[in-house]
Amino acid sequence: MEASWDGREPLQVRKSRRLLLLRKDDAGRHERCKSSRNDAMLVIASRIGMPSNAWMRRMLKSLSHWTTALATYDKSPLGIAEVKRIVHLRDRPTMGQRLRNRLGAIRYDVWNVPSFAQVHKEVNRMRRPLTMGHFLRDMLPFAENWLPEMGPLYVFCHGFDVTWDYVRGDGSGKPGHPGGYVSRVQSLPDYIKFVANSLECRNRLLNIGVDESRVRVKYPGVEIGAPPVRPANRRPVTILYVGRLVDCKGPDLTVEAFGRAIAMGLKARLIIAGDGPMKELVQRLVIKRGLSTRVGMLGAVSELRVKELLQQADVFTAHSQKGPITNQIEAFGVSFAEAMAAALPVVTGRSGGLTELIRDGQDGFLVTPGDVDEHAKRLFELGSHPELRVNMGMQGWNRIAENFTIERETAAARDILKLN
Repeated sequence: MEASWDGREPLQVRKSRRLLLLRKDDAGRHERCKSSRNDAMLVIASRIGMPSNAWMRRMLKSLSHWTTALATYDKSPLGIAEVKRIVHLRDRPTMGQRLRNRLGAIRYDVWNVPSFAQVHKEVNRMRRPLTMGHFLRDMLPFAENWLPEMGPLYVFCHGFDVTWDYVRGDGSGKPGHPGGYVSRVQSLPDYIKFVANSLECRNRLLNIGVDESRVRVKYPGVEIGAPPVRPANRRPVTILYVGRLVDCKGPDLTVEAFGRAIAMGLKARLIIAGDGPMKELVQRLVIKRGLSTRVGMLGAVSELRVKELLQQADVFTAHSQKGPITNQIEAFGVSFAEAMAAALPVVTGRSGGLTELIRDGQDGFLVTPGDVDEHAKRLFELGSHPELRVNMGMQGWNRIAENFTIERETAAARDILKLN
């Protein structure tokens, strides 16, 4: 058995599905480790390497001064050069998980209690650090086993993980969360704290009975520079969609709205950058509507390419809604914040946390979810009036500069986590 950080033998006690770390004092009695640290932080981020999670890597970078270690199952996580230590969690299900999978049970992606043992060891090595973890669903097995003696634990929630009736987007109709998910979240002890990325996300936690004193809101921040200067009468107008091709973002309805705007006389092209389960459906729709020469589908692109596309575009759009398949709702909309930071007017559905970010009629237009005609009219309006595009784009740029910068996000995170 390895020695603890102070050289004394640790004792692991199994109790109520939790691992309790104790240490022996000189008299042979057991006492709980009490001192906590706010100068060392462990970050648990299972999905940090995904291209769509650039915002998570930016957050990690902004808190790099305090981040001592990162625990992840990504073998080659991107953009984490600032992290001093990486703990590679096991990425294979246990024999018990494989058996449950064969019986049709829901699995936790690749997270499991054996991974907790690795985190537990790291907490012991770091002398009870502050710990933060991303995505409630991924963090649930850790939170269920966490004890105060291991230090503070903050679980960051981002949207789909607090969509309690979430359904898989693969068309199987199966629940997207493990069995008993809501009751297990409700049963988490009071010392587990939550950080929501919007009021929408916070309210979902409160709706299942989580006490409001345990939930804080921290909006994501985005990079912002000087607003780009775009040619006023550029033709054709470039309309941009960046994001996962999933039902809550309505890529199919976006194509439909674009096609109707073209029929109204709009001279424009639509660029779709992203991948996801609706890719083939969108491709077929583009062909069916005769838009192959006007719609470009780029697939998943790099962060650098996204920045280039934002500079080259004139309007940013999607058709946000409650997903008819997954039941998912946009909790915040980082891609929209990035577009506004590039001084682009936006058009999307009035859904979820987007109403906290976008001011209808000022930064762009919020349309009724499912109303393709209204979406088409707004695209036509912006595409046909360059002065309106510039005016709304600048109002959006100012809103981001005042409220949603990385500096503001870092300050909010430091306040919530009580970092020196």
